[in-house]
Amino acid sequence: MSKILLLSYPRSGNSLVKYFIKRSIKATTVHDCLYQRNIKYNKTVDPSWEKKQLKAGNILFKEHFSKNCKSFDPNSDSLVFVIRNYKECIFRHNKKRALNSVDYRKSEMQKYLDNLKFYDEWSGKKVMLYYEDLIVNFKKYYMPILDIVSVDRKEHNGLFANLAYHKNACLKQYDKVCGSQSKGKTAIFHSKTLPKNLIKEMDKYAKKDKELYSRYLTRY
Repeated sequence: MSKILLLSYPRSGNSLVKYFIKRSIKATTVHDCLYQRNIKYNKTVDPSWEKKQLKAGNILFKEHFSKNCKSFDPNSDSLVFVIRNYKECIFRHNKKRALNSVDYRKSEMQKYLDNLKFYDEWSGKKVMLYYEDLIVNFKKYYMPILDIVSVDRKEHNGLFANLAYHKNACLKQYDKVCGSQSKGKTAIFHSKTLPKNLIKEMDKYAKKDKELYSRYLTRY
């Protein structure tokens, strides 16, 4: 049984990616952190329940924090990691709280970096999608998913034949829950108003692990 883990820090564009994966594998359900929460609190996951969720050979799970991803197996499962500029997604997700507390900012930055480390150490099938690439050319940069996820080609091709329609449909769904301010039209939006000292602080923390930073974050 193959599970697909869609991982990203909140407000990083994973809802858009989830929308397209879900429909291209004909998944009627996406388990948003539910499965991982059961594991976290040592609750038994019924194998028959898990089996019922199997759609086109895959089960899709969305999780925001790698600490809750212990139930996934690199030998059988696939990882889709969506990443966005930390100066954008952390402040968008936490709003004023992140502006007011150094300790809180560092805590959230560590969660962000833990996700990145989880991806880096994942030994199985994986693909990284940058939010900034997706908003420039969604189809081009989404396509590597096909290398690790078995999709229904008819459904997949139908989605991309009507790409604009489906992106707008996803945005409308998202607006009902969280609301998008940038509307997926620009890479730099929330961090434009950040004080320079906060930006320097975030950059310094991001460079704490020099190898991870040089491999994945220099564009930021």
